[in-house]
Amino acid sequence: MPDLRSFPIDNYVVFYQQIEDGIDVIRLLHGSRDMEEVFKQN
Repeated sequence: MPDLRSFPIDNYVVFYQQIEDGIDVIRLLHGSRDMEEVFKQN
């Protein structure tokens, strides 16, 4: 996904994209997950 950003919150990682009037949260994952594998499945 182009322009996908992320930031950690406790044990989680929030993936989001900036939109005109804020952000669009794409996914919230536990930090122990294999992020590459999760996004590869979609």
